[in-house]
Amino acid sequence: MAVALISWLWIGPAAPAIGEGVEFVERPDDEFLILALEINGTLREDGVEAWLPLEAGPSGVLVPLGAISRAMSYVIEANPGDGLAEGWFQREARLFQLDLLAKSVIVDGNRFALPSGGAEAHVDDIYVRAELLSAWFELEITLDLSSLILSVSSEGALPFQERQERQARYRRLGRRFAHDEIDPETVVFLPYSTASRPALLLSQSIGASIALEVDADRMAKGRIE
Repeated sequence: MAVALISWLWIGPAAPAIGEGVEFVERPDDEFLILALEINGTLREDGVEAWLPLEAGPSGVLVPLGAISRAMSYVIEANPGDGLAEGWFQREARLFQLDLLAKSVIVDGNRFALPSGGAEAHVDDIYVRAELLSAWFELEITLDLSSLILSVSSEGALPFQERQERQARYRRLGRRFAHDEIDPETVVFLPYSTASRPALLLSQSIGASIALEVDADRMAKGRIE
């Protein structure tokens, strides 16, 4: 494998096949950080491992691509043993691939060269410089060394926030139609009539089904079915 890799570096044929493996990087302990991760003002993780090279500033902090992606609900799987991370971010049409062996990255259909020292494989994840993630995913990533907080912000809602909003809407609907919201003592049971006015049936899968009889002068609260 070493001979094939040297041949690729000097002669320049096609990139090595995915899965040949990469060498894991081990950094000194004095570069190791444990950070809290805040995304758009929300604490998402309180124990994110990161590495700050001695010669780098805060923007050069190396952060775990797989862990950061999961926190944002990006569907990107990092395989450090293969030197490969791939999937999509924000929405399925926006594809992403990082190939350490080919030293390239594909972001939303555009291929870029991976800068030297921009990313490296560790045993647990693929670590990428924060400034590169900012550029690739259109984010603002800042590291506060005094508080050990890594802050990520975006212009629009991220997938995990969109999911939280959907869940909040469902809960609001559920409370509106939940059984415990209806007092049995106040339920009015309207008599059945073969010539009754049309009825409107509202059905919520997460709540109770409620039948409402439409009357010309009033709308009576109906019965739980």
